[in-house]
Amino acid sequence: MSDIEKKEDQQSITEPSSSGEKFEHGKLIEPYIYNCRNKKKLKHYDVHFYLVINGRQVNRKKANIKGIQSARNTLKEFQQELWQLRLKAKNNDRKWKDAKERAYRRIEIKVENRGDTSVELEDIKGTLEKHTKKWDDIWLGDLTRMMIQDHIETLKNEKGQPLAPSTKIKIFGYISRIFDHNDWTKHNNPARGLKPYAWRDIQKNRKIEVGLTHEEVYRLIEHVRQKDLEWALVISFSYFLGARSAELFALRFENIVRDKNGEPEKINISHSWAWKKKALKKPKNGEARTVMLSQDMIELIKLIEKNKFDEFFILPRIPEWKNGKASTVIRKYLEELKIIKPEAEREKIKKADRRDSKDWFRFHDMRATMISLALDKNNPLKAVAHQVGHLSLQSTNRYLRTTEEEVQKAVVNSLGFDSFKRPAGVEDMAKHRAKKKKS
Repeated sequence: MSDIEKKEDQQSITEPSSSGEKFEHGKLIEPYIYNCRNKKKLKHYDVHFYLVINGRQVNRKKANIKGIQSARNTLKEFQQELWQLRLKAKNNDRKWKDAKERAYRRIEIKVENRGDTSVELEDIKGTLEKHTKKWDDIWLGDLTRMMIQDHIETLKNEKGQPLAPSTKIKIFGYISRIFDHNDWTKHNNPARGLKPYAWRDIQKNRKIEVGLTHEEVYRLIEHVRQKDLEWALVISFSYFLGARSAELFALRFENIVRDKNGEPEKINISHSWAWKKKALKKPKNGEARTVMLSQDMIELIKLIEKNKFDEFFILPRIPEWKNGKASTVIRKYLEELKIIKPEAEREKIKKADRRDSKDWFRFHDMRATMISLALDKNNPLKAVAHQVGHLSLQSTNRYLRTTEEEVQKAVVNSLGFDSFKRPAGVEDMAKHRAKKKKS
């Protein structure tokens, strides 16, 4: 127990409690209530209530109260106010101004430990002081998601124009960090995961077209297999399963579901990998899924089982993969195959445009490749969504690379019959009419 907690727990020892005790107000007649007389010797009551909060004594006083019942009511109000303050303090609740200062100190310590410059901290301070000054006297617990969202959505720049979605995302992130550095859990942090309304619309309508073609995937896997078998296995699993990188890293031999003959048949993707904590956690959507294995995957698993890289985990623990360098590795191989531009040319692409650029292909885009190719081959949308762990079909549909016109043509053409494939020509129609007239 800390010194502050001990002081708060032992407060009852220092509280005035016995009637007749002399205090600065006069004679104590009830706890915290004093019977006093002014210079004219007129009787009145004083109330002095205090609590130790975060190691400091917080006082509430009121003098010249007429009537004992009014004094008791005043005491009750003081007690409710200060006990509420103590409760908030114990729940890591502070006013926004104090919470910012606490967060700044913690960020500064982290910056010093890393040996970095304080540019990031200065940006956080400048941004929050500029855009959230009006919250200084608001308690963290009183800031709701809707309040934060609505305030940031109304912000404007120096020209009086609404802030760009990317700027709003940065501010949401900084606000979330204030809660994090004040020991609020991710489940209680109201700013966690907030995105601008405009960004949601952009993402909703955004088509993802950074994937590789079927031929390019084949060339990539064959090329990597000759250079590094371990990376070839990781890339193959990523493509055939369409799983997230952290889900692949967490795959264990116990996840393999076998048929009656003991042959691999399915795989249960039940966990993801927490890179910082280096431990298993639930998948991104919170649900496990069991997917069928293709013949290629079955052969790969059999190969790995004969020469295990790890006692528990299926795929090798490659250092670059563990250290977040998977995208760099895969781009190196794609560059060797001349599927993407050389690094010097890639650097010329604006950072804002890199996410949608094939030349900045990421490891996660192998998953996008699998989804796009599966949809382009007319596989059921629901089946593909289950395979990759999407809770929403809308999320999966964003990977469909065919145009709306192509989809409509495919639909109407799929409704015909073989006997109707040859449309009636003009001569056929003329013969039919002539025959009908004779009859």
